[in-house]
Amino acid sequence: MINNWFSIPVLHQDLLEKDEIQKEIESVLPLLRKENLANPWQDNVLTTFKFTTVVNDIYKYNLVTLKNVVETIAGKYLIETTRSSEVERVKIYNSWINFYKQDMFQFDHIHQFSKVSGVYYYQTSGEDGNLVFVNPNTYVADGLSNIGVPEVSCKPKVGRLFLFPSWLRHRVMPNKTPRERISISFNLK
Repeated sequence: MINNWFSIPVLHQDLLEKDEIQKEIESVLPLLRKENLANPWQDNVLTTFKFTTVVNDIYKYNLVTLKNVVETIAGKYLIETTRSSEVERVKIYNSWINFYKQDMFQFDHIHQFSKVSGVYYYQTSGEDGNLVFVNPNTYVADGLSNIGVPEVSCKPKVGRLFLFPSWLRHRVMPNKTPRERISISFNLK
């Protein structure tokens, strides 16, 4: 489903291929947990993301079903949102795994140098930190105008995919539960 929040198309879809994707991720989770998890940002999330090298965990761990589904849906998303009849060929060029333990979060940010960004939820209770999209109209976001909402908050769900323009500011609220949330983030060109 594509929502036009702030007149900006944001896709969220519960994937039919969820069971197969979950099995792929589950099979490599022990390897992922051995990765050198760090915190390259100013927040406190643990991640495989690196600023110094391009990380592409979807390719590294051969998550073929996730890759194919994301690239197919992202191509259709771009066709629908740009009103083009031509098939958009997009490819995941980087991807990383995020581990949110209790009280972990991410500050407002964007994803540079890509067309579309997204997240897939592997493990979540749905109560462990919403994904929040910020209205790009600074007058609304800063409370200087009451035309429109300043932000939209989305509950995570196992097997749910979000796709959005890479320039759309977003954040992840703190995980206030003792259960770890695991998500896979990615950028497409």
